[in-house]
Amino acid sequence: MAISFIGHEVSISSTNSNTFTVSTSALTLVSGDVLHVSVTTDATTDAGIDLGAGHSGVNTNVYNFTDITSDPRKRDDIIVYTGSAITLDYELAGLDAETWHAIVSQWRGVDNTTPVPGSSPTNYRGDYEALTNSPTAQAITAPAGSGYVAVTSYGQQEDDFDTNGEPTGYTKVAISASGGGTLDCSGGVAYRTGISAGAVAAADWTTLAAEDANITHFLLNPASDASIQNLLMGANLGKSLLKGANL
Repeated sequence: MAISFIGHEVSISSTNSNTFTVSTSALTLVSGDVLHVSVTTDATTDAGIDLGAGHSGVNTNVYNFTDITSDPRKRDDIIVYTGSAITLDYELAGLDAETWHAIVSQWRGVDNTTPVPGSSPTNYRGDYEALTNSPTAQAITAPAGSGYVAVTSYGQQEDDFDTNGEPTGYTKVAISASGGGTLDCSGGVAYRTGISAGAVAAADWTTLAAEDANITHFLLNPASDASIQNLLMGANLGKSLLKGANL
């Protein structure tokens, strides 16, 4: 079963706050779906973006920029949906109040045990670039195998995103901005299918303004036939139990 992009949802906070809840209300989630959450704040003195008290949990943290001498902050998480209600709460632990921007991407057919293969920085990575209008997702390496999907995201301390563009050869999920705060922030997510073992070249975003940015580049791991069969068996068992309860 190939990995499929199902949909996305954008969440923004145009007023300065130290907490932020990312919405999934527009998504129809199925157990086994995988969510990529890309979260950005504008300038902050806090060292990274933390999970809020009500957060449902993270299967893989791809990146969390924590350098307090540079802006903006960006965090990328991978979450496997198990069928239970989820809450995506984030916060700045130092209680600095900033605007927020997030994009949630929904995927199906991703391995639930190891959704992101390999290790950083060889197989996935996040990087900071100062004052750039071409944020670059640095090259990574796909492990042995095929059917991977390469995903890149960026978060930038600027709000002029109308002419921003995804890297060549990548399909845009979304590009948008927070708006309304002191400095604001923008971000984008894009992907490329058909990735096999070997080098995955660097990918350049284009942005209108030369501002500080954080960029990630990682792979989604296709589910094996065995894991898909186990998922289907679990779903069918649940249906059988419900049917028996209604007799």
